[in-house]
Amino acid sequence: MQAVRYADVGDAAPARSAIDVLARGDFAAVPLDDEWLMTTGLLADACATLGYSDLAPALYAGLQPYAHRVLAAPIEIALGSAARPVGKLAATLRRTDEAAH
Repeated sequence: MQAVRYADVGDAAPARSAIDVLARGDFAAVPLDDEWLMTTGLLADACATLGYSDLAPALYAGLQPYAHRVLAAPIEIALGSAARPVGKLAATLRRTDEAAH
């Protein structure tokens, strides 16, 4: 996902452009399929890394119920607990008590 690569190197303008394409309608453009959790976790991480607090509420609301799950896409990748990007979003939203969990 381009947005994540741009965020990882701190290239905010193209990261934001790539994220905005998916962010329309509270991220309705992200397919609800077997890769939704992984994709949403990656988007959450990119948004939190770049401090996009305007996008964080929608991602947080969608991802928080899955914080106890492992972020994995069939065959390709596993990134560990979904609690990590949920915590980063909580920190981005300045919800420090929630970020600590």
